[in-house]
Amino acid sequence: MSKKYSFRTFASLILSIDAAFLIFGGYPVFHTYGMSALAGMIVALVLTTVNVLVGYWLIVRSIDQSMNDFMKKVFGGMVVRMFILMGVIAFILLATKIHQNSFIISLFISYICKSVIEIIFINKRSQNHRVSTSSD
Repeated sequence: MSKKYSFRTFASLILSIDAAFLIFGGYPVFHTYGMSALAGMIVALVLTTVNVLVGYWLIVRSIDQSMNDFMKKVFGGMVVRMFILMGVIAFILLATKIHQNSFIISLFISYICKSVIEIIFINKRSQNHRVSTSSD
């Protein structure tokens, strides 16, 4: 398997995106709204990073299985991750005094960006896997 779509490469890209969000968004948020808004942004980035890293790792582990098993694990994992994420978000919003606007906006933007990258990586990796197994 090419290292181009490895878990390590994926994780590095996701962490680079987090760094870019913090560099280009964190300073203006902190300067304008203060530390509580920056904390909301950081919590959102951590949540979405954990979400996509766990998802990618689980999907990569099931890529060698039959198409039915693979699809069950992909969609089942997505549903489980979504419910866990919803529960954590609800807990954070209800039980903490986090800056809600920065948290929700950062969560939305980073979730969309990271999910798109996750889909691209999974698609490319599965294409490479099909090509390497069909040529054997």
